[in-house]
Amino acid sequence: MAVTVAMLLVLFVLGAAAGAAIDHLAYTIPAHESWRQAPACAACGQPRPVRALVPLLGPLWARRCAGCGAGLPWLRPATELVTGTLFALAYLRYGLHPGTAVTIVFIAVLLVVLRIDWRHHLIFPQVIYAGLLLAFAGAVFLPARPHDLLWSVVAAVAAAALFLFLYALALVLYRRRALGSGDVLLAAMIGAMAGPGTVAALTLGMLLGAVG
Repeated sequence: MAVTVAMLLVLFVLGAAAGAAIDHLAYTIPAHESWRQAPACAACGQPRPVRALVPLLGPLWARRCAGCGAGLPWLRPATELVTGTLFALAYLRYGLHPGTAVTIVFIAVLLVVLRIDWRHHLIFPQVIYAGLLLAFAGAVFLPARPHDLLWSVVAAVAAAALFLFLYALALVLYRRRALGSGDVLLAAMIGAMAGPGTVAALTLGMLLGAVG
């Protein structure tokens, strides 16, 4: 029990730190800026003080920009909290198993996609390509089942084909795009990550998206 609690705490802290990185990527990728640059105020561009970069506690210590007085966006602490919670839940699901590491990587990639799409309604191909490579690498080096790489490739192609069909169907029925090419790429990435669970993953994702 003590080991489980300790692991949950460690993964939550690591997840919160990863959430800060995810928040940073969610701002730099759409702006076509380097992720290597220090986090800065979105309003005036002044770099954030070191104390503001501490996960979860930073927004409490430095609530406003010292340069322009703009508040720290609430999405950052929310992303840190959600990421930490999901990392801990991955451990509860798989325990000390390679599946925990693979799931944590997938969570991070998907949250980058979510944050950018939420704010800009765009899906950037470079994030998807990175997710696909990580999914295929996980299937090769940390397989969860026999022929995992084959499952991953077939599911990615099938999911992309389904969403490409829906993309074309919307053009025929509505004379406009109901889906974008980014949605097709996202479906392929989810297929590569989920493998045999792709149907359930896409169905649940579309239902939650409809509710949202």
